[in-house]
Amino acid sequence: MKRHEVQEMVCTQCDTRQPMQQDCAHCGSRLGKYYCDVCRLHDDEEKGQYHCTECGICRSGGRDKFFHCAECDLCLPNIMQNNHKCLKGVGRSDCGVCLEDIHSARSGGQVLPCGHLLHVHCYKEMVQHRLNTCPKCKVSIKNRKLEWARMDKAIRHSIVPAEYRHTYINVLCCDCHSTGPTKYHIIGLKCRECGSYNTSPAGPLERRDSKGERL
Repeated sequence: MKRHEVQEMVCTQCDTRQPMQQDCAHCGSRLGKYYCDVCRLHDDEEKGQYHCTECGICRSGGRDKFFHCAECDLCLPNIMQNNHKCLKGVGRSDCGVCLEDIHSARSGGQVLPCGHLLHVHCYKEMVQHRLNTCPKCKVSIKNRKLEWARMDKAIRHSIVPAEYRHTYINVLCCDCHSTGPTKYHIIGLKCRECGSYNTSPAGPLERRDSKGERL
């Protein structure tokens, strides 16, 4: 149904057909606690609904808790105002978690540090399940220095088998996008540029000396 094209409704109390409006013109019944004459939307549940003129649709969550970013073309939580990376038109993309349209969702979006966009509820579910990278580009979605420090400590206190003590591997860092060799370790592969362990192997294992030269 193309909601914006709806012109008439039928009152559920008196069966009177009439133009779209919040209250029945015949019996006075309120057909919805919330009504938007632009979207032709009735809703009887309190969800903090409001109509965003720039988005062209109704959203939930409270008008006072969101702002519209013209560059991203989407309503975002107030905490992100002047504190997010804008990507032109990103609000018209699909969520990287549920793969559904973000712009038409009633809830707002969550911009990640990389600039990609998720539904707010999808982002919260990711965090609850300790999924700490963007599902689209794998960049970390939060500061993970404490996590990297724990991995550094675990590696320092682990015993590396003799055959792997001079083994290196080229990696691609998903956080700083640099590439280069790093010491191979089963616990993790550390980026030499930024110290992140959010890396992917980018080549075969190699034997190198203490200076990093190939043997």
